[in-house]
Amino acid sequence: MGEGPEDEARPDRPSLPPTQQRVVEAALRLSRARDAVALRYAVSEGDDHGRVVARGPDLLDHVMEASRGWRDLVATRTAGPLSSAGMVRALQNNQRILGDGTRMQSVFADHGFDDDLPDLLSGHSTHYRMGLVPFEMKILDQRTVMLEGPTVDHGRSVMLVSHPAVLSAALAYWSAVRRASDPAVAVAERGAGPLSVFSARQRAVVALLGRGVADDPAADLLGISVRTLRAEVAAVKDLLGVDTRFAAGVALGRLHAER
Repeated sequence: MGEGPEDEARPDRPSLPPTQQRVVEAALRLSRARDAVALRYAVSEGDDHGRVVARGPDLLDHVMEASRGWRDLVATRTAGPLSSAGMVRALQNNQRILGDGTRMQSVFADHGFDDDLPDLLSGHSTHYRMGLVPFEMKILDQRTVMLEGPTVDHGRSVMLVSHPAVLSAALAYWSAVRRASDPAVAVAERGAGPLSVFSARQRAVVALLGRGVADDPAADLLGISVRTLRAEVAAVKDLLGVDTRFAAGVALGRLHAER
């Protein structure tokens, strides 16, 4: 059933903090602008302001390949059907484009992902933040917005939009999300609980190894040497009082459950 004016005025109706309320309002504005472009595409197969660039199972591959040419990227990421391997792959791609000189910052939703996501992201405290993220998008070079596209052949798609109304809404949404978010390292430390004895980097190392990432790519992802990574693993084992990585993983899993 719909809500009437009397429902909106109820004093016990939960309300968001002002910064988060602005996020929701900006997300609604961007969502409406996106829907208008998607509708035009469905009718006319695109126009000068919006075009579908990928569809179906190749979405992530396309985004990763396209990212090679970006110079400036801001992104919001909602929890979605991305496996642990897919998340690590996306972060590795981000590390690659950062190495190519792209300026990047992303805000991840602070709910819906695996519990160790704050630990995983905290290894890149200057690039990753967490907060309220109701809508997913990317702004490329301050000129183009990447959004969920219309349904094409009964499947998902991604579209690039340069329409002024969409770009304006996306920039306002990004500003609101950015202000309402916190650095991933702060989120990790806030929820550390029994894990507080470990540094943010140690927790990031463990999160990567727990997702099956080998030493070399894990070190590359965190921007440290393999020798440093192995030293961090040894320190974690010492703190836990165990002799193997497997035992460390089991012990840390228990600590995560106690958070």
